[in-house]
Amino acid sequence: AMAFLIVIFGMPYATMMPVFTVEVFHSGAAGLGILMSVTGVGALAGSLFIAYLGDYKRKGLLLMGTALLFGISIALFALAGSFYLSLFFLLFAGAGGTGYMSINNTLVQTHATHEVRGRVMSVYMMTWGLMPLGTLPTSWTAEALGAPLAVAAGGGLLAFLSLGLALLRPSLWRLT
Repeated sequence: AMAFLIVIFGMPYATMMPVFTVEVFHSGAAGLGILMSVTGVGALAGSLFIAYLGDYKRKGLLLMGTALLFGISIALFALAGSFYLSLFFLLFAGAGGTGYMSINNTLVQTHATHEVRGRVMSVYMMTWGLMPLGTLPTSWTAEALGAPLAVAAGGGLLAFLSLGLALLRPSLWRLT
């Protein structure tokens, strides 16, 4: 469920970046390159931080924290209205998204039994193929209400649903 949420509500922000570049920031190809590069720097920082933690014992708490960081950062990016402020939020979106994906992948692999791990990972990887399904409603919403509102809604929904799932399943907080 956690992998599905990020793919459907969070990741479509990346496909909307060209729209932000042209319609919101009026910055052209160089602006798109800067937006994507800052996201990559944040992703690298997030990956290095997760690697630094090693066998961190509160992975469930970290999973929830990175899900919230990713969703909220995407929403704030979309609503920032300023190119430079957006870069700040994209730095955290990159860190949160990559941290989330790393931890989620680790938890799926360590909690699946040896007998079904391959099948579980196949289903897990299949969720990444569903990203176009999240892009479609985001694109429709962007067409009707504008890209900032569509992306902000996706980030907000990701944060809200992740928190809701964690409240419904408190065992998620305690995963190691």
